[in-house]
Amino acid sequence: MSGPDLSPLDLGDDKVLLDKRGPIAWLTLNRPDKLNALDLESVELIARFTADVNTDPAVRALIVTGAGRAFCAGGDLAAIRPLLADPGQFGDFLTRWNDAFDSLEQCRVPTIAAVDGITFAGGLELTHVCDFVVLGDDVTIGDQHANYGIFPAGGSIQRLARIIGARRAKWVVMSGAVITPRQALDWGLANVLCPADDVLPEATRMAELLAAKSASLNWEVKRGLTEDLHLSVREAMAAERPHALGHAMGADQRAGIQAFAERAEPHFLARQPGPDEHPAQFPK
Repeated sequence: MSGPDLSPLDLGDDKVLLDKRGPIAWLTLNRPDKLNALDLESVELIARFTADVNTDPAVRALIVTGAGRAFCAGGDLAAIRPLLADPGQFGDFLTRWNDAFDSLEQCRVPTIAAVDGITFAGGLELTHVCDFVVLGDDVTIGDQHANYGIFPAGGSIQRLARIIGARRAKWVVMSGAVITPRQALDWGLANVLCPADDVLPEATRMAELLAAKSASLNWEVKRGLTEDLHLSVREAMAAERPHALGHAMGADQRAGIQAFAERAEPHFLARQPGPDEHPAQFPK
């Protein structure tokens, strides 16, 4: 399967594009002249495209990438600067940014960030809300907020510490230092480090593998690893038992066990879109 053809859905803008081929969708940040910096329209489109993926049963995995020589350089400061004159406007912008990133984090299919080139500040925060990260060896990555005295309100404080630990997160956020690609891999910011030309093919390979699995199971694993990690192990195990029971009684697990007995490949159900698929939602 090849990469995206960069043709947008008819949702009124081309700053972010959505392309679907079979079970895989690509969400592409498409402001290469701005290093894919995010303005309000961009984050709104991320939320709208994520909602589109959630309601499309044909999509079983989502790849997030950027056009040109950057994944994402962060927030578009030229667009954000006028909002700073009005606390109400800037507060609304932060809420809408957080809501868009939350929606991607809670996307009902596995998400993979295909990252190469420049990845700073809000671009780094965007990788935090994807389930998996494929990193190119040409990446220039770090949290640059401190270099301009900007509070990292898009998730760098809260999500980054949960990914790489508090001490490393403090250094990344407070120093504004660039992280080497090897450090990013070793610290757990990425799943795979590969040559830049291999980033999208590797992300596509991972997406194809995930799309072939049970969509119901993928969702339950994603939900549990996001929702229950604040609990003790005993509490988390108790919390997941109803989900385990519900899945065990479902068609996908029966199909898998039947395929094992017959030494055949399992055929899982089509993904059921929307909130009715599972009653539990990720916490806000």
